[in-house]
Amino acid sequence: MKLRNKLILSCAALAAVATTAVSTTFAWYTANDSVKATGVTGKTSTADDTLLLISKSGKQGSWGAKVSIDVSKAILEPLAYDSTNKTYKLWDSSNNAIDSTTTVTACKDGGTSGQYISFVLYFKSGSKQDLNVNIETLTLTNTVADSLPTKTVLAAGTGSTDTTYSINMFRALKFTTLVDNIQEVASNSTTNAALTSSATRTTYKLDSLVEEDSDSFVSGTSNAHSYYNAVKSLADTDAIDTTKDGSGETEVDFMDTDDGFGVEGFNVGHTGAGAADDGAVDDILAVQFDLWLDGWDNACFDACRNQSFTLEMSFAATNHE
Repeated sequence: MKLRNKLILSCAALAAVATTAVSTTFAWYTANDSVKATGVTGKTSTADDTLLLISKSGKQGSWGAKVSIDVSKAILEPLAYDSTNKTYKLWDSSNNAIDSTTTVTACKDGGTSGQYISFVLYFKSGSKQDLNVNIETLTLTNTVADSLPTKTVLAAGTGSTDTTYSINMFRALKFTTLVDNIQEVASNSTTNAALTSSATRTTYKLDSLVEEDSDSFVSGTSNAHSYYNAVKSLADTDAIDTTKDGSGETEVDFMDTDDGFGVEGFNVGHTGAGAADDGAVDDILAVQFDLWLDGWDNACFDACRNQSFTLEMSFAATNHE
């Protein structure tokens, strides 16, 4: 039986809880050299020579002062990243890797419910300047961090010294960016601009966002997979691999600072020069953002269920030299 179907104690129990939705509406706007996700509508100044424009399709005619991204139908399930095929799959303990037979759906802008969140933002210069696009702030907030759901301790491995335990879902949630410089697609295109195979993928760990002693997780002691093995009395080939932790990718720490996103003014790329005089298409910067629950993370306990989060982002532009 695949672990995702064992709904009571498994790390994958999150999949069965309809209330574990990530309900977030992103409202974006540009104001001079900034693009923010603060739920506020602003105006774009055309007088500033570092004007940054944004689009959610990358198509000609789509650029402006604001876009809205709605991923309120996301219901996260524990996943594994298939680096060979560059896709997400349902995490499956039976082969200690992935379930290659089941399709995983991304919750995209205005789409149906999906097992992870994925959206692309496109940036370009509104002038002849080549602009750096920096993530000025990125704030992820667990909306139930002050009252995390608790589960009964049934075996060793939770890290709790009490009869119940709690785990902040940020310990198993991953934030991935794919960054690509592409050209604007033709104005009559009916599809969004696609990222190319050369897009650079970076995955960030979010456990640094969890306040110390706010849940039961103890580094080196807590292990969702050894806990599951103990509860189900699994051993040898039936047991989950307890030594593997995380997606298998090289993961970067997401540092919790006053500036939100690790390093102040974190640069995701540059736009290339815009406003071509000869009517040619402009270069644009595409950034895909994925938020997904890593079933291989040893913090992916059953107690991650019934949690949700919000995301706020702001971008700023500087001249690229």
